[in-house]
Amino acid sequence: KNNYLILHQPSTNIIMKELNINFLDAAELFYPSQICEDLTQVDNGLWAESAPYIADRFFEEYHAKKNAKGEC
Repeated sequence: KNNYLILHQPSTNIIMKELNINFLDAAELFYPSQICEDLTQVDNGLWAESAPYIADRFFEEYHAKKNAKGEC
């Protein structure tokens, strides 16, 4: 599982920059996300996508959760 996640450290870097948070905080948001879980599923090919694509999918999930909680 961790090998796929290491490949997407650049996605975490994008999250860090977009949210203006440190790497550890970005990782704490990214690693428990559904998109991160989906990265462990080899058969879906998601692991081969680019860091910006993965980050975009993360932000879709992130904003949907924030909106569901009433946070903007």
